Formats: sequence, structure tokens, C-alpha cells
Amino acid sequence: MPKALIACFENWDTLQEIPFVVHTGGYTVDVYCSKHSWLLAGSYYHKWIESNNENRQHYISELIRLSHDYDWVIPGDETVLLMLNASITDTADFLRVMPMVQPGNRALIGSKSGLSDFCKNHQILSPIYHVYGETPDWEEAIRGMHYPVLIKPDEGYGGGGIIKCADAKAVFDALDTIAHKHHLVVQEFITGKDIGIEAFFKNGELIVYNAADIVRYFDTSFSFTTARYYYKDYEIENFLRDIGRKIGIHGFASIQLI
Repeated sequence: MPKALIACFENWDTLQEIPFVVHTGGYTVDVYCSKHSWLLAGSYYHKWIESNNENRQHYISELIRLSHDYDWVIPGDETVLLMLNASITDTADFLRVMPMVQPGNRALIGSKSGLSDFCKNHQILSPIYHVYGETPDWEEAIRGMHYPVLIKPDEGYGGGGIIKCADAKAVFDALDTIAHKHHLVVQEFITGKDIGIEAFFKNGELIVYNAADIVRYFDTSFSFTTARYYYKDYEIENFLRDIGRKIGIHGFASIQLI
């Protein structure tokens, strides 16, 4: 039976579902996490490997060492992905532990500016944006945007740190309150029907997906969803096949379309 290792650094309650899903897929599942992790709440894992979350470099080094013993390594939260992407320099290590088979696209992992740049370079429709520190004639570019806009931290998840601005003055005022502006994204706010997608890819190929209209959010429309209406759509399916191959997705993906 193939072996899978699920690695988590944070403690989010949804993580307890992952061992069940992977176990049902025919894998022996081990988990690498702290004693406080929700990964340990279920009974669908075979072995628990306790992690040292006090030392991030040790956590990553140990995860890479452990990865040699498994057929599939699953980084189970955003923090693990960001730490791995910042630490790995060896291509073989990257391909063994990251949910991507094209290391050249690693700049989009956990990065809103990286994802926006990727969409622009590959003709994937996405909101117009500017990146702090990269866009020339910054003030003129901001004044020329269609409003409202969103200020987004480059790294972040769950809608944290997003600021909605009604005009250019509000953007400049908001930026004055932000200490770390590196790679901040100012993106035009677009409206439409929110479509939530959960998909699974293997070596860039789409294996299965669910698409859903969003019925309810936990908080704002930038936070996670709590109710959805599911359906299949061939246009969405073809889009997923296209981006899966372009990015080289290898694993689970959560995608939001409008």
C-alpha cells in the first residue's frame, strides 16, 4: 500500500478531514505535526510523528528528511507551503514535497502578486492590479484605476489584512498606516457570482473537481465559505484542465472564480 505523509504547522479544525480523504484513496497515512494539531483528532492516520514547532528551520529540515520514505507528501496548510517554498533550493526536494511539478512557477505559491503576474503572463482573465515597489509611476497608476479597489498583503489567507478603498486618496491614506508594504497588491474590485472550486490534480492533470455557487460566508466575502450549492460545468472543467497544465498543479487546490 502506498504511503502518504501529511504535514501541518498551524492548527485549523478542517485539517482533521485530510487523513480520512487520503486513507479512503488507498494510502497508509502518517501525520507530522505538533501534539496540539487537529490532525490527531481522527482515527484515520497510521502513525504520528511529533514536530518541533518552536524551531521552523528544524521543522522543515525534518520534513524534507522524512519525505524520502513516502510516495506522497501533502503540505497541509499555508504556513508549511510558505516555509517550504522559502527554504528549498534543491529541485529534487521541491518535486518531492511541493504540490507543483513546474518549479519555475514557484513564485505564485502563497503570493498574490505572484499569482497576478502569472495570470497576466498567461492570458488568464483576472482583475487589473499594481504591485507596490514594482509598478512604475506608482501614484499616477493608482489614480488611473477603476474604483473601488482592494489593498491586499502579498502573503495571507482567509481574507486577513484586505482593505477596500473607494478612491485614490483612501489608498494613499491606507498605505501610510501599513508598515510592511513589500509586494502589496492594489487590485480592482470586481463583482459577480462567486464560484468556489475544490479540485485535485496529478502532475498537472485534472483528476476530479467540485464547483459551487457560494451561499454563505463565515464573515465577509473575503473569508471562507460555510454553505455552497454544488454542480458540474464543462466550461469550468476545461478552464481547470488548462490552468492545471500551465501551473503544473500536483495535489489539492482551492480556487475562487467570479
